[in-house]
Amino acid sequence: MKKIIALLLAVVLVFALVACAKTAAPAEEKGDGKYKVALSNSFIGNDWRQEMQAAAALAVKDPYYADRVTLDIIDCDNTPEAQTASIDAIVEKGYDILVIDCASSTGVDNALKRAEQAGLTVVEFDSVSDSDDFYKIENDWVYVSEICAKYIAEMCGGKGNYVMDRGLNGNAIAQNLYQPCVDYLTANTDMQLVAEFEGQFAEGPAEQGITAAMTANPQIDAVFSQGYIACIARAFRNAGKAIPVITGNGMNGTGIDVVENGDYNCLQWNCNLAGIGVVAMEMAINIREGKYTGDKHVINRDVSWNATNPDIGSKIGITCQAFEDGKTYFSDKPAGLQWPVFEPDFPVQINIDDLTW
Repeated sequence: MKKIIALLLAVVLVFALVACAKTAAPAEEKGDGKYKVALSNSFIGNDWRQEMQAAAALAVKDPYYADRVTLDIIDCDNTPEAQTASIDAIVEKGYDILVIDCASSTGVDNALKRAEQAGLTVVEFDSVSDSDDFYKIENDWVYVSEICAKYIAEMCGGKGNYVMDRGLNGNAIAQNLYQPCVDYLTANTDMQLVAEFEGQFAEGPAEQGITAAMTANPQIDAVFSQGYIACIARAFRNAGKAIPVITGNGMNGTGIDVVENGDYNCLQWNCNLAGIGVVAMEMAINIREGKYTGDKHVINRDVSWNATNPDIGSKIGITCQAFEDGKTYFSDKPAGLQWPVFEPDFPVQINIDDLTW
């Protein structure tokens, strides 16, 4: 991430929109000499996407961004067709920069090429395309998946039944998380994959999916979640069943649930920081100003890990932190919070108490 951080930026006006064709004020009418930036979000109604937008809304008010940028956040349905139409509308509005959380790994490429041909600087973030044509920032999901697989294998002694969350259909992150874990457990253990479900990076679908899996499989020893951990544990707890080993994403609710109940072991990753959209904007501005000298495809490999049993980190090649109130989780904050929002060396920081959505 450090490669992305540059020296100068600006203050931004943010409008959160819920329809693809709607933008805040037409960018070409602003006439203030600032970079006109659009953040395109293929909307998934989970906490992370909402926090990502809220973080951008706060970050762009920082004096670091004053006088150089205006930003519109533009939501569209999570389909390549909807986002393609949104991108074309963005081009027509005269924006200078487009940062985008892609709805598809392939389906919006042509629209992004049209945007670049029209003179926009394009940077993808979070869910990115397969194309090498665009600048992009993503996390090393293959590494995350393999570490989770090692944790499951170690905790289960290489034996037992496990369940996989497939994430969201068509999403590049989902596939990069799913396949390496399955491949590792297949090659290195005697564990059996007994069920799969699509958690869709959201609590409701994940809880429904694991409930169906446990109904069909009386013995489940581990669950790989692509999103929330606490809702998986809750499903087993509500069914009166022993909670298996669980791995998943770094949401605040995990720490709250673990400390409150203390009835299962889990490993939680924390790397896809909600400020990544702002980091993509920073990268785009520096590209436009000829200041960017980093890689075209930035892969973040800085991952922090929380575990109920942090000593296990030495066995699987990572450093783990215990769940600690006020440090790795916050008992007085929403379960869907992911913190921190930015790396500590990013030039903009926000107050946790201001982050609401």
